[in-house]
Amino acid sequence: MTDPTRPEAPASRYAVEAVRFLGEAQAARAVRGDIWLADLVVAATAAGGADAQRVRRQLLARSVLLTEGMAPEAWAQARAAAEALGVTGPLELFQSAGEENAGIHLVQSPVLLEIRGRLLSLLDAGATLAVFGHELGHWLAHGPDSPDGALGLVVSAALHHGAVPEHAARHVSALSMAREITADRFGLLACGSLDAALRLEMATTTGLSAADLTWDTTAYLAQCRGLIEAVEAEGSAVLGRTHPEHGLRAWALWLWSESDRYHALTGKGPGSRPIDEVEARIAKVMGNAPTGGLAEGALMLDPVPEVHECALAAAVLVALSDGTLSDEEVLAIEGVFGHRVADWQRYLAWDSALEAFADTGAVVIAGGAGAQRAVFQVLVHVLAADGKVEQSEIEMVCSVGDALRCGTLYRALLTPVLRTLGVEVPDLDGAVKPIPMPARTDEAEAALEIFLRGVLRRGGGEASPRRMSRLLGDQDCGPESLTTVQRMLEAVGLEAEGDLAEWPRDRPLRLRPTEAARLAMNEDAAPILKDIDEPARKRLSTALTRLRDQLVSGDGRSPSIRLRRTRSGRSFDLAELEGLSVGHAERVLTLLRAGSRARVVDGREVGVHDGAARVSRELVALEREAIGRAEETGARDLYVGGPFLTGVVGGYLVRAPILLHPVDLERSQGRGFALVPRPGELPVANQALVRLLFAKKGLSFPDDLAETLNQAAEGGVEALRAVLAEQGIVARPETEALQALDPRDEAFASWPDGRVVLESCAVLGFFPQSSSDMIQDYDALIAAVADPGLPLAEHLGAAGALLPADLRQALGITDSVPSSPAPLVPVVAADPSQLAVLRQARSRRALVVDGPPGTGKSQVIVNLVVDALSRGETVAVVCEKRAALDVVAQRLDAVGLRHLLAVVHDVNEDRRPLFEQVLRRLDEGLARDHDPVAADRLDESWPPSPRP
Repeated sequence: MTDPTRPEAPASRYAVEAVRFLGEAQAARAVRGDIWLADLVVAATAAGGADAQRVRRQLLARSVLLTEGMAPEAWAQARAAAEALGVTGPLELFQSAGEENAGIHLVQSPVLLEIRGRLLSLLDAGATLAVFGHELGHWLAHGPDSPDGALGLVVSAALHHGAVPEHAARHVSALSMAREITADRFGLLACGSLDAALRLEMATTTGLSAADLTWDTTAYLAQCRGLIEAVEAEGSAVLGRTHPEHGLRAWALWLWSESDRYHALTGKGPGSRPIDEVEARIAKVMGNAPTGGLAEGALMLDPVPEVHECALAAAVLVALSDGTLSDEEVLAIEGVFGHRVADWQRYLAWDSALEAFADTGAVVIAGGAGAQRAVFQVLVHVLAADGKVEQSEIEMVCSVGDALRCGTLYRALLTPVLRTLGVEVPDLDGAVKPIPMPARTDEAEAALEIFLRGVLRRGGGEASPRRMSRLLGDQDCGPESLTTVQRMLEAVGLEAEGDLAEWPRDRPLRLRPTEAARLAMNEDAAPILKDIDEPARKRLSTALTRLRDQLVSGDGRSPSIRLRRTRSGRSFDLAELEGLSVGHAERVLTLLRAGSRARVVDGREVGVHDGAARVSRELVALEREAIGRAEETGARDLYVGGPFLTGVVGGYLVRAPILLHPVDLERSQGRGFALVPRPGELPVANQALVRLLFAKKGLSFPDDLAETLNQAAEGGVEALRAVLAEQGIVARPETEALQALDPRDEAFASWPDGRVVLESCAVLGFFPQSSSDMIQDYDALIAAVADPGLPLAEHLGAAGALLPADLRQALGITDSVPSSPAPLVPVVAADPSQLAVLRQARSRRALVVDGPPGTGKSQVIVNLVVDALSRGETVAVVCEKRAALDVVAQRLDAVGLRHLLAVVHDVNEDRRPLFEQVLRRLDEGLARDHDPVAADRLDESWPPSPRP
C-alpha cells in the first residue's frame, strides 16, 4: 500500500512507494528504535547524503570504470533500463570485485551502478536489463531523496562491526534483505519479463551463462516455490544476512508479478493476488531468517576454488552415473567450469571425480545451505543437459546430497524440478547407495603387486579377474583395470592360463610362474613335524588338563576362540570398508600382509561420507580401548585376524581367526586412521584357538609345534593350513572373496561334528594370546607328572602346597620349608602385622595376604622382594594390572635397587630396554663399588619407623 505521508522522490515512471516492499518500513522503524544502533543512526542521518567525489574515488580504487567504448552493449542496456524506469541524468558503470559500497546509492549525480564480478558476461539482454533495473531501483528507493536512504550506511557499519548484539544484527539484516526485495521489483519493471528476471537469479546462483542454462525458468521457479512452500509448512528458516537466498527472491518476485499492484502498474500478470496478501506472505517467510547466513546471493560468482571443484566433481558423478558421458553433458560442464577450473578435463574420469569430491566436500558442508544449494543448481543443469533424465542420475543427485549432509534438502528441491521437466518422480525417500571413496592409485597397484608376488612365491595359484580388479578399486572389471592387471602379471613373472579379457569375471583363473620366474625361484620344503605319544592320564594330570582347557576359553567367551559378531570398541569387521571404496578392505589386508602401512580412512573422507564417519567412530573406540588396556595391564593384543577357522569340534563351536597380524592404530589429521604393523612383531598363529582344537580332538600338542605354527604363519595362511593339516586339522576355504562376519548361529546348529571351514573374514580386534604361554607351562607340568623319574615336589615348587592333602602326602610335598637364619631387615617402614607376613613368607611355600586399600600391601611386597634378594634368591612379581607393578618398581627404585629389576610389561616392547639393562650390568662387572654416602643414609634411617 502507498504511504501518503512519504514524499515521491526522485522522479520515476513508477511511484516508488507503490513498488516498495511493505516490510521495509517496519524494518526501518526497528533499526531507528534500536538503542544499540542509535549512535550509528544519528551519525548517518547527520551526514545528509554522500560525498560523490569520495565515493567515486573508493569505487575507482577497487573497481573498473566501464566506459561506453569498453562495454557498448552494457551501456545500451543500462540506458534502456533507465528509460524503462524513467530515470534521467548521467550514469556511470563500475565492474566490482569486492563488496558492495553502501554509499553509492546516496550519490545524487551521476547515478552510480556497480555490477559484481563477471556477471555481465553471463547475462542475456533481458537479464541484463533486470540487473541494471535492480541497481537503479536501489537509487530510486534508497537513494539521496529517500527518508530512510541513510540507513544503508547503518546496515553497512553494523554488519562490519566486531560485536553486534543479536537484536541489532537481526534488525539491520531484515532491513538489508527487505531492500533487496524492493530492488528486485524494479528489476522486473525494467526488463518487463518474469522469465528474464528469473534467469538473472539462475545465473547469479549457479555462475552459468544464460546461453548455457539447460533447464528453463519454469523448472527453476517450481523448485523455488517448492522450497518456500516447505518453509511455510514447517515454519523453518530461510537463509540470508544482507541478501535473501535466491529461492526466496525468485518466489517473492513471482508472487509480486501475480499481484493486483503489478497488474495496475504494468498491465501485465494475472492480478489475481491482493498486494496485502503478497506482502504479508513475504514478510512472514522473511521473519524466519536467522541473523547469520549468506552474505551475498551470488555464491558461485565468489572465488571459492574448493566449492567449484566439488560442484564439478559432483556434476561429473551425476553425468557418469548412467554409464556414459554424453557430448551435451561435457559441453554443459565445460560451460560452467571451463573458465573456473583450469584442468577441468581431468575431472571427467570417474576416479578423479571421486577423489576431488572427497577432498572438497567438507568445504561445501562447512559453507552451509547456501553452498549446498548452489551445488544443486549445477547438478540440475547437468541432469537436463542431454535432454533425458535417467533413474541412476536422480539417485546420484540424492547420493551427493546425502554426502554433503543435505539429502533431505536435495530431495525437496528435486521433486518440483523433475515434475516440470516432465519426469515421473520416483520414491526419493528410499535409501540410495552412498558414493564410494576413490581408490588411491598408488595403494591399489601396490596391493595388487603384493598379492601377485604372493602367488608367485607359492609357485602359482588361482584368482578371478574380478578379485584382481577389485584390488585396483574396480568392481566392474573395466578394460583399463584388466590392462593394468595384465601389465602387472607380466611384471612379477606370472602368466594366466587363459585370455584375461575374455575370461568370465568371477571364475578363478589359473596363474603360473613364467619359465624365467620358475628358474629363479627357490622352493622351500614344508616343515615336517615329529609325533609324540600322548602322556598318561593320572589324577593330577587329569586335573591339570582340566585347568588347561579352561585356560583356552572352554567357556567360549574369548574372541580368540569364538567371535559370533563384532562389538563396538572390541572388534571391527574390515568388510565394512567396502562401503567406502571398491576393494578397499582387500587392499588394506594385502598391504598389512606385506608388512606395509595401510590407510583405513582419511580425515577428508570423514567429512563427506557417512560410511567413513562411521568407520572413524569405530576406530576411535578401538583406539581408546587399546590405550586403556596398555595402560592398565600392559597388554598389546590388537590384531587383524583372518581368515576365520569355523567349525564344530567335539560338539564345541569355534569361530576365530587362525592367523593374527599384530598392528597399531595410527591416527592422522581429521579423525583419519591407518593400520601399522607393530614394530618387531611378525604374524602369528592363534595359539589359543589351535590348542583348544587339539584338546577337543584329543590330539597331543608337541613341544615345538607352537614355534612351528608361528614360523608357518610368517608364510601366510596357506603355509599355516599345511602345518595344521599334517596334525589332522583340515579346513578348506568357503569362498575366495572377502565376506562380512555375519551372524550364522542358525546355520551352525545344523553343522555335523567335525566340519571345519575357513571363512574369508577379516576383523580388527582384540584377540588375547597371553594365556597361550601359560598353556605351555601346563603342558610341561602334565609331562612332568607322567615322568616317574622327575622329583615332582621340586618341579611344582610353591604350587605343590595348593594340592589336596592326600596328593601332597602321596607326592611327598610339605607345606613348610626351612626358614632362613638371616636377620630380617625391611627397607621400608613395617608395622608388626607386616613383619609377621615377612617371617611367615620365609617358612611357607604359599601364603595369601589380604587387606583393604591403604594398609601397606605394596610396602610388604617391596620388603619381601628385598628380603629374598638379600638371600640370593630370584623373585618374580606378577600382576594383571600394570599400574600395580609400576608402584612396586618405583618403591624399589627409591631404595636404590632399580639395577636389580627387570620390568617387563610387554614381551616384545620391553625386550630392547631389558637387553640394554643387562648389557649395562655386564659392563659394570660382577661387583658394584661401595657407596659410602648411600650406606650412611641407610644407617641414619635404620631402624625404620612403623606406619601409624
